[in-house]
Amino acid sequence: MSRSVQFLKTVRVIVTEHETKLDKEQKWYSRDELNQIRSTLRMEISALRANMASNKLISVIELNQCVGIENLVSDARLRHVFESRRLHRIRVLEEQSRQNQVGLLVLNEERLALISAMWSWGSKIAAHKRAVDVLD
Repeated sequence: MSRSVQFLKTVRVIVTEHETKLDKEQKWYSRDELNQIRSTLRMEISALRANMASNKLISVIELNQCVGIENLVSDARLRHVFESRRLHRIRVLEEQSRQNQVGLLVLNEERLALISAMWSWGSKIAAHKRAVDVLD
């Protein structure tokens, strides 16, 4: 079965040149760079956990440095994040399955996006609150 593509005369097509291996390597982190990033992240998390365990107040600078890794600071928080993400995936997949059972020829992407947004709303509120608290 052969397929063909036909473009309207008014359609623009963007043509890009093939990237060389060197071009790709310059855009992405090397294996050594990724290992260094992971190592630094582990050290920062360990230091932050040690500070929190000692009940020592952390400075604003230290607080700003942990934005983005705050969920890794405690095991309980990390488990909560994994569970939330798992439930988020399940809800979206359930909706996809429901739409397939109903026999929709095309998935209702707006409904899928709405369900996904509802399940990530709490994360957005928490991130906003942290950002506002850091700015104050």
